[in-house]
Amino acid sequence: MNNELEKLIIEGTPTEKELSDCFDSLYMQYTEEAGGLQAKKKLMKTRQLTQLQNRVKMFGLLIEVINILPTKENFEFLYSFNEYLPERMEFSEDNLKKVINSMIPHWKSEYVDLMNELDKIKLSNPSGKESHYTYEYFASTITEMESVFKTVIPENITVGKYCSWIAKYKAYARRLEIEKLNGK
Repeated sequence: MNNELEKLIIEGTPTEKELSDCFDSLYMQYTEEAGGLQAKKKLMKTRQLTQLQNRVKMFGLLIEVINILPTKENFEFLYSFNEYLPERMEFSEDNLKKVINSMIPHWKSEYVDLMNELDKIKLSNPSGKESHYTYEYFASTITEMESVFKTVIPENITVGKYCSWIAKYKAYARRLEIEKLNGK
């Protein structure tokens, strides 16, 4: 089990999936609360890109499966890709080819869109390093806030309270910056 995720355990023996889901939920709450509108837009864009990537991959895999096993069941799976505007037909080998051929241009278009989006991301992050919050990041932020505000923040702080502390800390940092600019 991931040591970072184990730090989320308060009691019991959750699975790694449960811990991962919990961290994802806390991470989303934190990003939404502390990051504001820009963070929400980034999360939405990431979610949309992930959905696009999954759809493109899944359709490509389905076509490979259909080439090996052209069954009615696999034919029906084509209709789960509404974005590619499949033409409704009864199952037959000829209709299978017709439906796939009608969907391929939409799939290729999305594939190109996906590659363009991934290229934009690479250009905006040439180092290739992921920016991901860790337990150490949150712990060091709490320590820094405790030092600045000369108080002790409880270990079992909620995400909402943590974000309130972050907002207070950001306001303090802005005030210091303004004072510095004004020569105080």
